[in-house]
Amino acid sequence: MLRRKKLGELFFDVAKFTLTIGFIGKFLTGGMDWITALAIFSAFLLSLVLGWFILPKEEEV
Repeated sequence: MLRRKKLGELFFDVAKFTLTIGFIGKFLTGGMDWITALAIFSAFLLSLVLGWFILPKEEEV
């Protein structure tokens, strides 16, 4: 169960880092095309959803 909890937390961290990298890249380059923004947002959502479903519920821990 500990391994599952760590994996869920890892996916949440990946989601945060993906969104942060997207914002930093946008500000450093001065703009972003919609395909790149969509790819970053899709990766963020996928990581967030995977983390949500992998993370065990409180009663399981």
